[in-house]
Amino acid sequence: MKVKVDTKEIFYVARLEDRLFSVNLAEELTNIVTKRLGEPAKNVIVDFGKIAIAEKQALIDLATLHQLAYKNEISFVLCNIQSDVIKTFEELHLYDALNITPTESEAWDIVQMEEIERELLRED
Repeated sequence: MKVKVDTKEIFYVARLEDRLFSVNLAEELTNIVTKRLGEPAKNVIVDFGKIAIAEKQALIDLATLHQLAYKNEISFVLCNIQSDVIKTFEELHLYDALNITPTESEAWDIVQMEEIERELLRED
């Protein structure tokens, strides 16, 4: 398995354990996320810390997964992305369309803020 999952209370961190973010790795991540849609810790943080290179199609697939998550009221945040991978995101015009933070701690903050926002919207 090239994805390690660390589960917290309201989210889990999917740590990508390869240097290449390939279409196969994107598919593995998609399977993990879709299987957890109904679980209490359904929000996702994807840690790109070990990824040095990303296939363009894999990033496009990731953007599709991002959209699926938000349609299902799930936070989906990427963190620890290296500069070469950021360049690929920018080439594809995806960088501004995704939730990306420099650190995992900041990703935790976004998930918690979005969770509070969803709760407030449900009350209205």
